Order: sequence, then C-alpha cells, then structure tokens
Amino acid sequence: ADNSNSARSVMKEYQNAYKNVKDISFEYINEKNLEKVLEKVKNYNNHTAMMLLTPFSFNLQGTHINYKYAIMLLSEYFKRPIVIHTDLLADIPKTNIVGGKVTDGLTQGREVAKKVLRYLNGEDMLKIGFTFEKANKMYLNVKNLEKFGINAYSLDFNNPVYVNKPNTFYEMY
Repeated sequence: ADNSNSARSVMKEYQNAYKNVKDISFEYINEKNLEKVLEKVKNYNNHTAMMLLTPFSFNLQGTHINYKYAIMLLSEYFKRPIVIHTDLLADIPKTNIVGGKVTDGLTQGREVAKKVLRYLNGEDMLKIGFTFEKANKMYLNVKNLEKFGINAYSLDFNNPVYVNKPNTFYEMY
C-alpha cells in the first residue's frame, strides 16, 4: 500500500482481525521504487499471499509507471495469489489477482450521494454518521482462481461479483 493514513488504518484492521490466527504474519510494504518491491517479493515462499490495499503509484527506473503495468510486473515476480481491497483492481489482465472483499466504487458512490442529499436537506452531519460495510462486495476473478486450482463458483460467498470469467456461448456468438 501507499503511506496514506487510510492505508495504514486498513492494515491495522487486518492485523487486528487476524491477531488470534497462529502462523500468520503481515509485512507492510510501503515502497514507491518498484525494483525494490520486486526484489523483495520474488523470494517469498509458496505459503504467501499478497494484498494490495490501495491503487498506489510506482517508479520504475526513476520514472512513474501506470499502476496496472506495475501489478502485471508484480505478478511476474510474485507467483502467488494477490488479494485486492478495491474494485478498481479486480480485472487487470495478466495478473495473479484472485479477488477479495473490496470497496465497490459504484455502491460507495450511491451511499455517499444519499448522505449528501440528507445533508443538503438540512440534516446535521453528526446525525448522518459513517457507513463502513455497505459498499463492500466480494469480487472473485474466475480465471485467476482457476490458475491456483480453485473453482470460483464453488466458494460459499453470498452474491459475489464474478470478473474475468469465460465468455458464454451467447456472448461469443
């Protein structure tokens, strides 16, 4: 993730949620230099997964690069599953992104719009409050899960969003 307050906060939430699970540890990588990140992640073992918390920016050979290209490079070096935290990253081709419980931008926008309307209609901001889970959805990248031997459709999630799925006969013709 990047070095933002929100990224550090989300990382702490995950660490707290899994604090009672034995044999799990988190390593927070906050590095804009992609060469350093690639060098670090290429040696992780088979019992490792990566979580991308925010769509961050990277530099490669001193030049800013597109986050999609950066994640494709990460997938070349890190051959394990990559879990995401935002729908923006769900369907990037040539990656190891398998999905995750993500902030769904469209749903989040709708929720914010409802709160803005309440505020514009005179309701006090303190009474409107915060919403944390309503815009979160489970995204599953069908083809990438298959690469790791997992059938996305057999996972027991309520109403997941399937991305990167094979075209149906109807869609093809």
